[in-house]
Amino acid sequence: MESILKYNVDSMKIYGAVLISILGNSLCTAAFEYPETPVKGETIHYGPVSLNDPFIWLEEKNEETKSWFEAQNTFTRELIKDMPDRDVLYERIKEIDESKTVQIYSFGRRNERYFHLKREIGEEVGSLFYRDGIDSESKLILDPKNFAKSEVVHSIEYYSPSYDGKLVAVGIAAGGSEIPDLYILEVTTGNVMEALIPRVRSNPSWLQDGSGFYYSQLRAQDPN
Repeated sequence: MESILKYNVDSMKIYGAVLISILGNSLCTAAFEYPETPVKGETIHYGPVSLNDPFIWLEEKNEETKSWFEAQNTFTRELIKDMPDRDVLYERIKEIDESKTVQIYSFGRRNERYFHLKREIGEEVGSLFYRDGIDSESKLILDPKNFAKSEVVHSIEYYSPSYDGKLVAVGIAAGGSEIPDLYILEVTTGNVMEALIPRVRSNPSWLQDGSGFYYSQLRAQDPN
């Protein structure tokens, strides 16, 4: 695990050094004419509180908003296409990415039970593992590829073990929705212990004795 952490740190140092070099030599000293962003005063009322939001129009789905995003995209692409050493940066990032055999991330711990997500090269999403003791073998809790009988890709957005490490709350999202459903699994078997709770976007907070947890749930959207 120490070698994996060192690899990630070294990779970030390389990315940072190359980016600082490029940005310092070109972008930071330039003056740009950005696409115009109109300021439209609009007051939103939340009960007795009134807030002015001059850019709320960018949340609307219309041609004006679409044109604004397209202009920003064009500006950015024109800016970076002639950036010095861009090809060098791309090749170095590619070299680092292709040298990896596995990605291990999102570490957690409850007493002497350790948790992590792992994604093999070629896999779209990571799986959840645990180990009893830092030097023991990792054991699979949940592989989202096998979780749902569907062609839609499911991914683990978060996980939160109970304080005794026997149960784990896992947020699973379908098709990149970023709005997970919450499941409670038994760690050693991977069995789902409770019916899902839909639209739980962030980690729940367990009670100390493991008898329950707090969570926040998004409202159901109107299909129209």
